[in-house]
Order: sequence, then C-alpha cells, then structure tokens
Amino acid sequence: MVKYTLDAEAEASLLKATILLEKLKNLIGNERKFDKKKFVKFLIKYSRSKSTCKNIQDSYIIIFICLIVQDHNENKNEAKKMISRCQMILSKILDLHAGGKGLTSECLIFKITQFVLNETISVITYNLSSSNPSQKIGLCTQLLKFLSKINFELLLKAMQKIMSDEIQESVFSLLINKSAPFLPSCSNNMITLVLDLDETLGHFSGNIFHPRPGVFEFISKMNSHYELVLFTSAVEIYANYAMNIIDPENHIKFRLCRQHIKLNNNKIVKDLEILGRDMSKVLIVDNDPRNFRLQSENGIFIKTWTGESDDKELYRLMDYLLNLSKAKGESVQQLMSKCYFK
Repeated sequence: MVKYTLDAEAEASLLKATILLEKLKNLIGNERKFDKKKFVKFLIKYSRSKSTCKNIQDSYIIIFICLIVQDHNENKNEAKKMISRCQMILSKILDLHAGGKGLTSECLIFKITQFVLNETISVITYNLSSSNPSQKIGLCTQLLKFLSKINFELLLKAMQKIMSDEIQESVFSLLINKSAPFLPSCSNNMITLVLDLDETLGHFSGNIFHPRPGVFEFISKMNSHYELVLFTSAVEIYANYAMNIIDPENHIKFRLCRQHIKLNNNKIVKDLEILGRDMSKVLIVDNDPRNFRLQSENGIFIKTWTGESDDKELYRLMDYLLNLSKAKGESVQQLMSKCYFK
C-alpha cells in the first residue's frame, strides 16, 4: 500500500512537470508577444519539480535581466533582435534543464548568452548614465551581484517583482515578502540571528556611520553559522547606507526597517513573529531590551556603543554565538537559559 502511494505521488509529480514544461515551451514559441512574467511564474513551479544545476539557473536570470533591459533600449530594431535571441536562448536552456544537462563555457549557447549579455551591458551603461535612469535597470544590475548568494527561487521571485513593476527602494526589498511573514520560506536548519543596527553594529556621528570594533569579522563569521537578518527602526535608505559600510559583501540579505516595526502600548517593538520562523530557532541582538520585550527569551542584550575604540563586545558575542551554534537538539531559549551572555 505504501509503495503504491509513493508511485502515485511520483507519477502525479511527473505529470505536473510535463504539463508545466509544455506551457513554458508554448510561451517561448509565441514570437509575437513573449509573456516573460508568466514564463517566470511557470518556471518557479517547474523548478520545484525538476531541479537543475547552478550554471543553468544563472543563465535563466541573466537572460531575464537582458529581456528587461532591452525593453528600455532606445534602438527598437536592435532591441527586437536581442529579445528574439533571448527567446532562442531560453528555449535551449529549457531543453538542457528538462534533459538534466548542464551548460559549459564551450557550448555554443553559452557563447551566444555571453554575446547578448555584453550587448545588454552597453544599454545598461547608457541608461544609468542618462538624466533619467530606469529604476528597473538599476535593480537588475544590483541583482546580478547576488547570483552566487541567493537561491534560485528567491532570485526568480525578485525578477517577478521587477517585471510586475513592483519598484522598490533597493534590491533588498525584492528579497522579502510584502506582508508578514516577511522572510521567504527556508529549508536550512540554521538558527535565525536578528541584528539591530544603531549602537549595536555601529554608530552615526558627524555625518558618518562608524563601524563598531569587530563588526566586519562578526558578520563574516556569523554568516557561516546563522541565517542573518537586519531589524532596525531606521528608514531603509539610511539602513542600506550603513550596511554598505559594515557589510560590503552583503552577507545580511534580509533587511527589515522602520516600516516593519510595530507599536505596542504606543511604544515601538520588534515583533519576531512577523519573520515567519520557528521561535525556538530565532535570536535577536539589540542594545535596547525593550525592543524585544514581546519575545524576551529570544533576546540577547548588548551594551550600547557610541564610538569607544576599546570596545570588545562584538568579539565576546562572537565567541558566545559560535558556541551556541554548535549545540544540537535544543531550543534557543533552553540553550540561553543554561548559558547567559553577560
């Protein structure tokens, strides 16, 4: 009976993947008007049924970016040719995807993709240097930097938002959901480490954001052991400015800002429930314990930093959290009840 159920499920999954593949091929075959938004929608579903290798995934994203950029190409004849090439490349990539094959630098399709990308870069450069640059193109160029850092489905959903004219403050806004739960679904078993910004990771003074001693090493090391989230009461444009200074590698991809803060008894609070993560696997570090009062057992208080050069708190916290990350089978509340950070 169990064997029959598994076979039935596998057959249903195969049928679903076959139907989705046919829909994708039909969309590509429409030369008059290629619906790229619908293509991405079906590709997300198809990729859940049929996984593919990283170079195929990257090729999809690069071609989607080229398609968006070519929509802003003032040379319409050239744009039409490039869009046609992009459709041809998508068709070939989809065949490789369906056949479980990869893409090497020796493949003709790889070389054509590289040519299309090079031609598109010239359009990007021209547009971004103009007096009225496209925000869509700006977001696309930012997204290119995340190819190696973000899973494929999250990249596709970001592309969906750009294609649907959901223009955001920055690329980081594309990586979170529009409403709670704000973090995208996640399959890893890491603890989520939520970090405050001002007076925790740095301090703004004299029109400059100053990094707290140890912050670069702290973020880099925590990135290997935790899912990192920024949660600040600051506005997004300021938060991104500060993070460009202390996290130039963009390890902290998920960023919640002032618009995500709640009021509780007319006082601001960072409600961890809005993350959409298991509360037994969420920690928050903040220099103001009132900010995490709704989930006080998940909170780690760190001393306020306002520029002292001899501060060692992030080094101490780093050692504590590294040890905490090695523990297995217990909730963060249980782990912290056994060993407090003081």
